[in-house]
Amino acid sequence: MRVFRFLRVLQFLSILMVLPLVHGIRIAGSDLLETEISTALVEELKTGNLEAEIELVGSMRALDALAAGEVDACIVAVPDGSQQQEVHRVYGFAFQIVAFGVNQRNPLAELDYAQLADIFKATGSTETWTVLVDAGRLRERKINLWAARSEKVIALEIFNSVVLRGSPLKGSIRYDSQSVDQLMRVTENDDAAMILIPNMTPTSGVRILAVKEDAESQSYTPTPDNVFYGDYPLRLPFKLIAGENLKHADLQTLLQAIYSDRVTRELERAHFMPLPELERQAVLSRVR
Repeated sequence: MRVFRFLRVLQFLSILMVLPLVHGIRIAGSDLLETEISTALVEELKTGNLEAEIELVGSMRALDALAAGEVDACIVAVPDGSQQQEVHRVYGFAFQIVAFGVNQRNPLAELDYAQLADIFKATGSTETWTVLVDAGRLRERKINLWAARSEKVIALEIFNSVVLRGSPLKGSIRYDSQSVDQLMRVTENDDAAMILIPNMTPTSGVRILAVKEDAESQSYTPTPDNVFYGDYPLRLPFKLIAGENLKHADLQTLLQAIYSDRVTRELERAHFMPLPELERQAVLSRVR
């Protein structure tokens, strides 16, 4: 009997020896990240035998928690021009952007900040298409303004901060808080519409406008490459910041998870713009 029990114990120990060891990390994140994004990240980390506890507490609180050693990493909004301490390892995660769309039949191709401000701010004088296009059937028509607005999509807030500098918006703007797709359909059916939206896959009936900071600058459309390299100006970067105590192996697993196809799909569903695929692969190759 004792021999039998001893053999059972040896068998149990041999099973334990081949099972992968699972340990965990703590991550704090921006409260703009959707629950589906953090859920996808947790599941991807599990495939790398890394348990994760993620709290979406807001960017400032997440950075404070990282500085205090309460978490191992954070995913936060880092506006252009911000600087992080050199001891931290910082990696691109995604972007929220501001894009503008018009009907495909509308000949307008680009706008600068001054034109956008004159269209959207309360004191702006641009009310019709007269000063923007030469097309006869649009010239006297009123610009029908629409904008996406929700707790998680902050394209309107980015635009207000960067372009309008806090100026009030026109009262004639109509908002959709439920579906960005609905705004695309509105524009497909209305030659005189202009929409302000976050990242969105263009449709055949909607043209996404190129944007530039001033009349002399070159304009760019919000392609993944243009956004990543900063050529398209209306963007808010989100970054992964790894604490100095995060082990290299865990950092590798974390980066593989945040750049996974599953997390990328959830980012796109939430109207974030992921990093270009080539950049994601480049980061992974650098941390091997």
